[in-house]
Amino acid sequence: MARFAAMSIAALLGVNGRLLAPPADDNDVDAQIRALQSQIASKSNELAEVGGTEAVQEVAPWEHHCKDDFKAKLDEAAKQADPEAFFSKSDKPKAKSSGIGDMFDAQMEALDRKQLIDNEEFLLGVLIMHQTRDNWSVEQYLDTICAFGDKTPLARQLYWHHKTGPLAAQFASMMDAERKTMKPTRAPPMDLDQGVKGLLASVMAPGAKKSMAMPTKKL
Repeated sequence: MARFAAMSIAALLGVNGRLLAPPADDNDVDAQIRALQSQIASKSNELAEVGGTEAVQEVAPWEHHCKDDFKAKLDEAAKQADPEAFFSKSDKPKAKSSGIGDMFDAQMEALDRKQLIDNEEFLLGVLIMHQTRDNWSVEQYLDTICAFGDKTPLARQLYWHHKTGPLAAQFASMMDAERKTMKPTRAPPMDLDQGVKGLLASVMAPGAKKSMAMPTKKL
């Protein structure tokens, strides 16, 4: 029985591997057990010197994506009766008309809508991916949702009002409800490359050059 115990310990701890050396005397069972115990104690001391056995089992730290000041802002808003209204008070003011033209403004509005939808779909994809892999804690989910809080109001709503359960399903339901209330845009999204070229062309037009000429003062 003692010999079987010694062989079992040797097998589990890899006495023939790199961690522990095989006992010298194969006939003295008690000596083998004492030798293994000594080696185990020695390896435990080595682990303690580099951080302890707990450090070996510790989960690797993960990177936070939501900035501390923005998270504090969301957390403060969550304490209010209307979190979105409180948040919007200190948020950037809405952009006014560019003055370039109604079509330009409509295309920019459509571009903002497209970017909003792209951000929401990307966040949903991230939530689904990690839910499928089952490799995130609730804190990691909320950190990512918080990081998207300045890109889409729906992310803020999910951060403030999430319930116990899969966050991907909750966000998908919120997106579905939002799409039903979205009004069609007045124009297709602005093609930024073409938009810049159009602006340059209008500036370089003969009439524009004349209007931009510096007035001369008669002496």
